[in-house]
Amino acid sequence: MEMGDRVRTKRAAKGFSQKILATKAGISRGRVSQLENKHSSRMMMDNFLKLCDAVDTNPIWILYGKGPEDPIDRLPEGVLEFCAIYAALPNRLRLEVRDYALYRAERHADEQRPDGSLSARIVDLSRTRSSEQEPA
Repeated sequence: MEMGDRVRTKRAAKGFSQKILATKAGISRGRVSQLENKHSSRMMMDNFLKLCDAVDTNPIWILYGKGPEDPIDRLPEGVLEFCAIYAALPNRLRLEVRDYALYRAERHADEQRPDGSLSARIVDLSRTRSSEQEPA
């Protein structure tokens, strides 16, 4: 099952038409159709998160078919706005924002006991990526 199939499955399970899902997610009906029919899988992050929220589904499951289908948590207030702002930034500034977020997560993890929290997972991910990029 591909991403479009998972979107269609969750939409149908909710009893939504493509138009109703589009309205709830704040995107066009044509965009929903494109996703479901595999004509395109590209979507702005904020719109993708709204779509996942509208069908009450974990974004990782929609993307990859892995993990729980149910959302882990509701998105914290401001996440969609942040994603829209981030997407509008030039690539150089996106990298600066990402680096700053990783720096802050690492400082927070140093202050907290690593317990599998999001910040600890972000730090582990950033360390893994850093070690993969370092020349041998």
